[in-house]
Amino acid sequence: MQTTNLVTRRLRTRWRSGDEDTIHIDRVLEQNRDPAYMRDLLLYKLTIEAKKRVKESDLSVRNISRMLGTSATQYYRLLDEENYQKSMDQMVNLFAVLGCAVDLKVSKPKKHSTQNRLSACA
Repeated sequence: MQTTNLVTRRLRTRWRSGDEDTIHIDRVLEQNRDPAYMRDLLLYKLTIEAKKRVKESDLSVRNISRMLGTSATQYYRLLDEENYQKSMDQMVNLFAVLGCAVDLKVSKPKKHSTQNRLSACA
């Protein structure tokens, strides 16, 4: 899934009363646990954390790039939160270079009744 602008993706609904309501498509995708969206959300969270860890690090862009075996351009792509073409492997490697361990917690989703699910259907 390629997300281009997470802020402007929304659905507008007009009720019979004439009232309008807007809901972000991302909310529908997250509530329904869309696999592609959840992958992108995880990459986004990892990227934000990586940027924070890079700021705390004493390593230069050149050193991080060298230890990753990549170019500075590719390194900057890893830190771009709108880039969803990167892999989890690349992000884990970046954290390793920064001296961080990555632990992934897998759990069953919280039970939602079908009434609580959001739908984008008309």
